[in-house]
Amino acid sequence: PELATARVSGRRAGKVTRPAPSLPVAATMTMPYWLKAVRIARDRAPAIAAVRGRLLRAEGLRSSAVLPPDPEVLFARGRGQPRDGGALGSESSIEVQQVLPAPWGLAARRRSAASSIQLARDEVDAVTAQVVLEVERLFYGAAVADAEASALGEAATDAAALRELTARRVEVGEAPEADRLRTEVEALRTELEARAARAEAEAARAALDRFLLGALGADFTLAADLDPRRLAPPPDRAFDSALPRNPAYRAAVSRVEASRWAVSAERASRSPALSLSLSRETEFDREAWGAGLRLAIPLWNRNRGPLAVSRGELVEAEADLRRLRAEIEAELERAVRRYEVARAAAVTYHERIVPASREAVSIVRVSLEQGEATLLAWLEARRSYLDTVRASYRALLEAFLARAELDRLTGETDGFDER
Repeated sequence: PELATARVSGRRAGKVTRPAPSLPVAATMTMPYWLKAVRIARDRAPAIAAVRGRLLRAEGLRSSAVLPPDPEVLFARGRGQPRDGGALGSESSIEVQQVLPAPWGLAARRRSAASSIQLARDEVDAVTAQVVLEVERLFYGAAVADAEASALGEAATDAAALRELTARRVEVGEAPEADRLRTEVEALRTELEARAARAEAEAARAALDRFLLGALGADFTLAADLDPRRLAPPPDRAFDSALPRNPAYRAAVSRVEASRWAVSAERASRSPALSLSLSRETEFDREAWGAGLRLAIPLWNRNRGPLAVSRGELVEAEADLRRLRAEIEAELERAVRRYEVARAAAVTYHERIVPASREAVSIVRVSLEQGEATLLAWLEARRSYLDTVRASYRALLEAFLARAELDRLTGETDGFDER
């Protein structure tokens, strides 16, 4: 198969002219932009919406944590007659009571609320990174599948043309009947492979649209640069920068911090509670004003239950942080090595293996036309070339997915809006 020109139609984008991807260089899908797909996922993904709900809840809890309790007002009114037989009259009283939280307890609750908000924000970043990674997997899977289907479609067209040419040569006696049968088998085989590849590409395309909750619709356009040479080498000092930038690790650190301040807030709740009250009483023959202080002494309870719960959550959060650190370091080690190997393989296929295999097909075809090679030799070289092209697409997809996973571990997905 040679580089050819194909057209992909779309109602919104019109017609797009592109070279058929017989080499894993570029693929054009019907989709607006890669960035648009990411932004759609960020706006509509249910997982992100759920953690954003946690953020709204944490912000709401902060309002109740930083403000003092509401005052209590007691009003009473009654009618009666003095014992000495005086006239019937009325009496009333009003009392306002305000609990005065301890300054250190209020500060602890404020810090606990602030750390809870930071935890919710880091959880949003962590879930967003996972969603972006899944979009990348689906996107590159669909793009590579589309490119491979186009390449196999070109191969099927080429095989059909060869079948017709061989049939004419058989009719005039220039080729044996066996050559016609061989080209017939080859044409049918490549046609079936092209249909299967196109069905796989359509399924990958539909999976991407389904993940985005149907936001892309039936017609969408996107050009995907699948040149493996544009993939950058692994970042220097990846192990030093991965943990501070990894969204999941940052969320775990924030969870530990929030748990520590929750313990401080529950411990501060054991302090004696001071209440200030002002009252006014109106009786039959007098009026009285008063003020008082009320002290609630934590003698029996001392907030033991909530304090034990918060301490348990702190121990659990610290253990999860240590476990996550070990997991990220192990995953990063595997991801770096996997990416290095996959990137090198994809570049080698692109620069050396596929061009060499294509050149071999050209040489055998010229020899066939000159009568120096048999049809079997050309068919074998062609099949070897198609196998090489399919392997190159698998290597290409592996390289892009490995890079996406490495970006997630090193926190590079935080800046996907600026890609």
